[in-house]
Amino acid sequence: MVFNKLYNGHYYIFITTMILNKPLYIKKHLIGGGIAALLYCMLLLLPVLQHLPYSICTLIVPVISILYLYKPIKLKSFIKYYMISMGVAALIGGMSFTILYQLQYYIPTYKGSTGYILMIGVCIGGIIYFAFYALRKRLVMPHFEYDLEIHYCGKIGHVLGLLDTGNMLYTPIGHRPVLVVTYDAIKEMLTEEECKNIESCYNDMGKLLQMENGPKYIIPFHSMGCEEGLLWGIVSECIILHKGTLDKEIPKCVIGIAFEKICGDRMYKALIHPDFIIREGE
Repeated sequence: MVFNKLYNGHYYIFITTMILNKPLYIKKHLIGGGIAALLYCMLLLLPVLQHLPYSICTLIVPVISILYLYKPIKLKSFIKYYMISMGVAALIGGMSFTILYQLQYYIPTYKGSTGYILMIGVCIGGIIYFAFYALRKRLVMPHFEYDLEIHYCGKIGHVLGLLDTGNMLYTPIGHRPVLVVTYDAIKEMLTEEECKNIESCYNDMGKLLQMENGPKYIIPFHSMGCEEGLLWGIVSECIILHKGTLDKEIPKCVIGIAFEKICGDRMYKALIHPDFIIREGE
């Protein structure tokens, strides 16, 4: 029983993170799942807690893990994370119980071993994740996809970008909206010196503040796979947004170069600032 709680505590947190399309950090999720698993085990093992209504305890258990992992600022965000995590836990638990119940009739040698539990959990988690992923990719994401044509240093590059309505990234000076592009997508367009300088800052972006021939813009950011950091900013001759009949040219666009992937789906190489779509003149 204790093993099952440890396993389920980690597993539902893992699946919830994938459904929310959040960055997956193994160490952080082991701690978050461990917190949930430890609390579940305490409910079973400590006599003092056994006097509390079990339904109330199980409703409270995910709260600490959610606050630790996702750090929701608004109550609305917390409620969303909480409802999804509880739904995932209920779905995994219900499906697992049904399958385990059926196995005792169809597999004579079944004894509820750990191997069966692990296999069932992996299968259920895979089904849940790929079902949400397929629906999101087919029904939601196409509405926010744009083909980007980037003109820089006489070169032209094409990347698939995603309109990020939550992207409020502006340059500190001039308050110009920033298009975020991954380094691997724009590397071929950069000069050899730019690549060398950018790569030298990969492990210590603080070097940006000390470089003599630094970037045109140094762009501070929050989130995007880590707590905070700096982006190397360049200014393109222009970018052109393509989507259906839309062809919108944005001259002198500021591009922030990110080393980490910018979206759970690796097919997207750019995050498009909403100002580029809403505003007519940039």
